[in-house]
Amino acid sequence: MNVVLGIDFSGGHLYPALTFAKALKQSRPQLNVLFTGANRSQEEVIKGAGFISIGFKVQFRQILLESFLRFFEAIYILLRFSPSRVYGFGGRNSFFLILIASFFRPTYIYEPNVVLGKANKILIHFCRRTFRGIGNTEKTAAKEIYVGVPIRQSIIARANISPSQILRRIDLQTDRKYFTVFIFGGSKGSLVINNTVTEALKFLQKDVFQFIHITGREGKEKVEAIYREYGFFCFCRAFFDDMGILYQASHLVVCRGGASSLAEINFFSRPAIVVPYPYASGHQKDNVEFLARKGCILVKEEKDFTPLSLATLLMRVRNDEKLRERFIVSHEKVRIWTRAEEFASLLWP
Repeated sequence: MNVVLGIDFSGGHLYPALTFAKALKQSRPQLNVLFTGANRSQEEVIKGAGFISIGFKVQFRQILLESFLRFFEAIYILLRFSPSRVYGFGGRNSFFLILIASFFRPTYIYEPNVVLGKANKILIHFCRRTFRGIGNTEKTAAKEIYVGVPIRQSIIARANISPSQILRRIDLQTDRKYFTVFIFGGSKGSLVINNTVTEALKFLQKDVFQFIHITGREGKEKVEAIYREYGFFCFCRAFFDDMGILYQASHLVVCRGGASSLAEINFFSRPAIVVPYPYASGHQKDNVEFLARKGCILVKEEKDFTPLSLATLLMRVRNDEKLRERFIVSHEKVRIWTRAEEFASLLWP
């Protein structure tokens, strides 16, 4: 029995779908889970996890030509694979698949963000059920269920490891005088965050702060050299698979506002300075404002994210223990994360 999961080109679409697929195969091994809408780099991740990616590998963004290709791709997938269920995880790549399948098959969509994406705002009127991640503030035509944002078990397991053990493993200082800041820009990295953080170092004390920095594909050597130039201890990598240990080892996180990142921060109850990506159709801004209103994170718009403002915030959080405690309490009151197996059981009613 085939089940098709439709995704788009970002990690925010891929990883919830991949988490669902893995949990689904564990509970229902007879299912054949297929992915569609992936690009070539995502296809490698999907294959590495033991799943199959089907459909066109469109690398460009041109809505008219894409729509033409995706329409006929949807018909082909439905005729060739005859899925018993179809799930959409946002984005326009699987729009026609969900739309056409809704007339013949049980179809479901998952929206991790506070506000529905453009495709999902239309598809809610056709799908059988809408699953929501962060918040649940909109009234829609389809029946909604709040399911949270899935966290991989490999990340959850890291909460049981001693931070000092992790710091020793990654060659950072275990002395309590050091405040450990974890920085990353999401699945594609962030040049803005990399540059602002390194420029902020001149305002910070090297015997007070140390850094964990995941730079993304570009800039690792440059960023690492700047840390060394200023004399800071740092663990710097372009990519790192075991993100859970990095959250666990840190006192504070600096990152973008993707739903998966926010869910992981929420799980580890870490204070965070979040810089929403301004070109994500407003999704990240809505996500971070939701958590900021709950007292879970600090928000800095990209236009206001300067080296001096960042350094000021880092020193403020580091020097105010009561403020850090308030962040922890707020995270514990607002749970947006969910375990992978719970997520799968809710999405397969």
